[in-house]
Amino acid sequence: MQTNLSDVEAKGMMKQAEMESLELIVSQGEERMPDEHGNASQALEKCETDLAEAPPAPQDSVAKVTSTNATVLSVSSKISSMADRLNLHHTIRDRADSIYNQVHMSQQLKGKRHESLAAACVYIACRREGSPRTLKEVVDVSPAPWKKVNQMIDEVMRCLPVDLGPARSADFMPRFCAGLGLAPRVQACATHIANKASELDLISGHRLESQAAAAIYMASQASDDKRTAKAVAAISGMTEATVKRVYMLIFFRARELFPSQFDFASPIELLPRH
Repeated sequence: MQTNLSDVEAKGMMKQAEMESLELIVSQGEERMPDEHGNASQALEKCETDLAEAPPAPQDSVAKVTSTNATVLSVSSKISSMADRLNLHHTIRDRADSIYNQVHMSQQLKGKRHESLAAACVYIACRREGSPRTLKEVVDVSPAPWKKVNQMIDEVMRCLPVDLGPARSADFMPRFCAGLGLAPRVQACATHIANKASELDLISGHRLESQAAAAIYMASQASDDKRTAKAVAAISGMTEATVKRVYMLIFFRARELFPSQFDFASPIELLPRH
């Protein structure tokens, strides 16, 4: 019996010694920690206290950020949709997004309708990238009305730091002629006619796409690769009547408009007179 008690006492004394050793190790570890770090448990308690006492983020600020992000995403989505429908190169799409970001950061057009703003950015991006689209083409893929888009183009232009410079009817030639399947020599002739007509101030005041269409119609009719006014109107977005009306303004000076090296399949005398 005494032996059993001695065993119990011995085990109790060993347990006590182990506890005292552990407490000593912990206390020595805490003493060795650098002052600047402090006790880990105290630091944790302080962080929890600071977080609990910190004021919550203002709800109006959160709402403002959310609203701003929603606006950017909305306009960007509309630009992407229009670019897809116009089959624009990704560089033009990126340019349109960049234009919108500049306008958005300026805060000058805050509150404007997203549809007309997106359409304006696409129109200007096409001009900047040297692949212009007619206003009608842009409006056709936008829910915004023609008048609103036209006004927005002017407003966006006032926000941009870079001037686009004057547009030229010749800028439309590559796309219009490609759409009509015309040979490069006919395109070159049409470009020469449009530039010469501009120099002679024959069709100033008319839309650039109508000037390009009239020049293409004239060049094709003088070549062996003829296109009707109706076909030219369809590819340019103009009406057939508009193409013929602008064409007649340059018809009576046709001899001054053609390049000297042009190989006529039909002489000027046989060009359409209506």
